[in-house]
Amino acid sequence: MRSLPAEDGRLHIIWIEELIAIIEQSASAPVYALLKRADERHVTMQAYDNPVFVEDIVRNVATQLQADDRVAWFQVEVVNQESIHNHSAFARIEWERAPQPVDTDEEFQTLLIRWLDKHKSDEKARQSLIECLSCCI
Repeated sequence: MRSLPAEDGRLHIIWIEELIAIIEQSASAPVYALLKRADERHVTMQAYDNPVFVEDIVRNVATQLQADDRVAWFQVEVVNQESIHNHSAFARIEWERAPQPVDTDEEFQTLLIRWLDKHKSDEKARQSLIECLSCCI
């Protein structure tokens, strides 16, 4: 996952606890590290009453991440290691937010300065950008 920059230029913070909450909400039942037998039966029945396939989990997580304005890119993979079949179920999605158009010359200059600063040690990339911009001016 990558986040978008805030207005001050620093990347938005997305806490791991936020991601865990999204993932847990997308599953068929809560995840517990340790359960007593009576509780295990309750959780199993809850999952049975609310079946969620790997495709559903990937879709639900993706929908929530796409709605978060802080998210620039993500990849979600889910594997269900089957206990009653000879295969596992797998689903994956990757998504990237479309770049926002630059409205003003000042915004363009800010983005350009950030890019140049980020790639200051990559002389080839900087030279390519300078050549490209010189053709446009």
